[in-house]
Amino acid sequence: MGTKEQLKGIGGWLILIIGVLILNGLSYLFASLFYLFLLAISPFSIDVLSMSIFFSITAALIAITLCAGFRHKKEFPLLAMASMVFMFVGYILTNLRFTIIEEGMAETAGSLVGVLFLVITWILYLKKSKRVKNTFVRS
Repeated sequence: MGTKEQLKGIGGWLILIIGVLILNGLSYLFASLFYLFLLAISPFSIDVLSMSIFFSITAALIAITLCAGFRHKKEFPLLAMASMVFMFVGYILTNLRFTIIEEGMAETAGSLVGVLFLVITWILYLKKSKRVKNTFVRS
């Protein structure tokens, strides 16, 4: 048999991770701008300010992660994992805060478990994937 194709570069499942990071980065950027707009037009609220700061930090972290990914920097896997954890915390801050009251605890817990499962799956992929190791970790 022929030699196996070496998995290297941004391809395979890694494209999906990059796509998710791009979409979530834009989402967090717009959320940050929305909360800043709320601060400008409404009375001061520490909740709105804290959400704006959190979304701004997360959007910046995702932007840094994407830059590292496209430049094939060895820090990309760790930054991507940190971005996913920040996005999970953002999910908790925004969705759980409102859905527990509206939908009840059972539906909210199910949704939380689903998102947590996805985050854990992608983190494990980033840690164990040969493509990720060949592209970012190994010289």
